[in-house]
Amino acid sequence: MNRPLLGITMGDPFGNGPEITVKALSDPALYERCRPLVVGDRSCMEYALKVAKKVSGIELGLNVVKTPAEGAYVPGKIDLLDLGLVPADAIPDTSEEAEPRPFNVGPTKVGGEAAFR
Repeated sequence: MNRPLLGITMGDPFGNGPEITVKALSDPALYERCRPLVVGDRSCMEYALKVAKKVSGIELGLNVVKTPAEGAYVPGKIDLLDLGLVPADAIPDTSEEAEPRPFNVGPTKVGGEAAFR
C-alpha cells in the first residue's frame, strides 16, 4: 500500500500541541494508514518526548529530517522537519519534577512566531 504523506504541525510550541502530537504518534496503527511528518521545532518535540516518557511511559525516538524523503515513517520514531525557531533554553525544564508540566510558558513572541511559521 502506498501510504500518503501527512504533514502535522505541532501547533503552539509552548502549548499542548507537542504533547498531543507525541501521544497521537505513539499509536502504531497510524503508520499503517499514512506517513506522518511533524513540522515544528526539535527543542519542543524533544522536551515533549521527555515529559511523555515520565508522565505516560511513552518512549519514542526522534528522526530529524531536512526533506520528507529522509523520513523513516515507522512506529516508535517521530519524523520531524525541524524549523529551528525555538531555542532549547526558552523552554523551562520541569521534567525532573514529580509532576512535570509540558511547557507552562504561556503566550510569547517566540511561540507566536513559531506557531505562525
